[in-house]
Amino acid sequence: MSLSKLLLTITLTLSLISQIHSAELIVHGIYRGANLYIQNPHDGEGNYCISEIYLNGTSLNNVPTSTAFNLDLSQFEEGEALEIRIVHGDFCAPKIINPNAILPREEFKFLSIQKHGEEVSWIAQGEKKYGKYFIMKYEHNNWQVERAVSCKGEQGMQEYSVSVRQHSGVNRYKIKYLEVTGKIIHSPEIEFESGIEKASFYPKRVSSILNFTREVKYEIMDIYGKVLKSGIASRVDCGDLESGTYYVSYDNMTNRFLKK
Repeated sequence: MSLSKLLLTITLTLSLISQIHSAELIVHGIYRGANLYIQNPHDGEGNYCISEIYLNGTSLNNVPTSTAFNLDLSQFEEGEALEIRIVHGDFCAPKIINPNAILPREEFKFLSIQKHGEEVSWIAQGEKKYGKYFIMKYEHNNWQVERAVSCKGEQGMQEYSVSVRQHSGVNRYKIKYLEVTGKIIHSPEIEFESGIEKASFYPKRVSSILNFTREVKYEIMDIYGKVLKSGIASRVDCGDLESGTYYVSYDNMTNRFLKK
């Protein structure tokens, strides 16, 4: 065999071995003004895991030789599509520390909201990390926060279901979404008729205890509207109230009583 043929055979063999013992990590995204941070471990033989990096098909001339590095993407335009191809050893794996940096931003929106039994459920997409949902209930002529739920903060559609307290008659709910930036978005309202028995209270002239016919959420106010007592109960100790006229809000209604 001639020397040239031997060298060609060796070259092809080394190339084949290199391909057998290499793998690729391919990531697609959008340039949004941020770089990627990549972990580049050793392959167990003293070499760094990553051998080549291609940015939109163009090879990076100098692959960083360190266990972690910043992949500069500033040559791209904001909003430009990205394909990042990382060639690495077969027995090691690089890791992109901040993959969300190039993920397309989803606009937040509520996809649905509905009632299931004793729960209100909703589906949303585009939520951000550290955001919050507030379950709002219309009661006593005002929207009030019933519960708060932390966002999952993940891409795509996210589903939630939360048990809620209902009053007799028509119930109205909506969900408020709050981002850490202060941005607020409200879901559509849902309205449904509850089969819960209407509550009442007694006596109308109270010496000590105000009773409800079932457990309710209540507020006791003076004639100026100042809330003096509130909670969820079937009886309230009013012994410490001074004699006079008071108002009690419960089961989405407000009535007056006298304290002896």
